[in-house]
Amino acid sequence: MFKNSEAISVPLNVIAKIEAKTDYLGDLDELGDGDHGVNMDKGMHLAKDEIDKNHSTTMTQGFDDIKDALMNHIGGSMGPLYGMICRGLVNGSKDHEEIDAKVVDDMMQQAVESIEFVTDARPGDKTLIDTVDPAADAMHAAVAAGDDLPTALDKMVEAAKKGMNHTKDLQAQIGRSIRQGKKTIGKLDAGAVSCEIFLEAMAEEMKRLNK
Repeated sequence: MFKNSEAISVPLNVIAKIEAKTDYLGDLDELGDGDHGVNMDKGMHLAKDEIDKNHSTTMTQGFDDIKDALMNHIGGSMGPLYGMICRGLVNGSKDHEEIDAKVVDDMMQQAVESIEFVTDARPGDKTLIDTVDPAADAMHAAVAAGDDLPTALDKMVEAAKKGMNHTKDLQAQIGRSIRQGKKTIGKLDAGAVSCEIFLEAMAEEMKRLNK
């Protein structure tokens, strides 16, 4: 458990870890326009500026700042998709000062529900849904089993990694990469990878703050 009011470091860690993988994400985006890394990096820089401008100090405020930066300034599909993930994280945490496994579970469930408003993609379509959906399921199952926060977060990240890696076996069913057909098999989806980085960074800092 940790305090929302002392956890701006959670969204800041997400920003830092994605910025560090800009070139890697760009190289992975050969199935799309090749701009995934650049767009994510731009979005994270703008999010950091938003956090500084608003003097945000809570985890919820930080994710709300990321949401605003991505949805207002990043085009294509990634801005809205990640914006809605962050909206879910905000809605799941905004009424809670103490963040425990049950709150994180609600954050993840609402993230999935929010993202489904802006995409027809579902698990198996070779998108970031293949990362976030099993991660949310794993968190929910861990909480139902009575796991503490660190254990539940470990299971969430494990499921996110498995889902991300599974995209290598899939053929794209949605988005611009669909035009490449079977050529998409054998390659990781860039969005699924950035989503895994996002969730792992979030979990890493939550575990550090847990007391």
